[in-house]
Amino acid sequence: MLTRLANLTEVERGKVLAIRQQILQFDSRLEEIVRTNSFLYGKGKSKPCAEIYFNTHQFCYIFLWLPLPNRHTNSFARMRVGTDDYVTVRSLAHIPQGKHHASSSYNWELYKRQLNVFDKKKDYQALCKVGNAVIGLVDFALSKWLEKI
Repeated sequence: MLTRLANLTEVERGKVLAIRQQILQFDSRLEEIVRTNSFLYGKGKSKPCAEIYFNTHQFCYIFLWLPLPNRHTNSFARMRVGTDDYVTVRSLAHIPQGKHHASSSYNWELYKRQLNVFDKKKDYQALCKVGNAVIGLVDFALSKWLEKI
């Protein structure tokens, strides 16, 4: 992983590695699955909760499996966390596995409001407590993953 992170600043590298540690220390059933361009975290390939992905320019993206806000069902999707510093959540984009473009995008506040509208008040309240911290959002995604397995 360190060779993948070489293009990041030392501060960014430290923050991405801290996110990785946060994920790996959450539950002993979480596995790190090494892929060509990413590191997938979950219980096998069928129950993912997070991914650290590197594009062809070696830019690092954090993906989390989060509730889709505009659905009445309890659907989860692979969401790219929009952040400039790996600390603050700016936006979320639903990018299905194998796709390169977002099928839907939300600024952070809109995402939370959409959850509230579609009867996901418990998720909305939990995310309000998170503020806009990436580590808080990672904790939220991990707790939702634990509910599903």
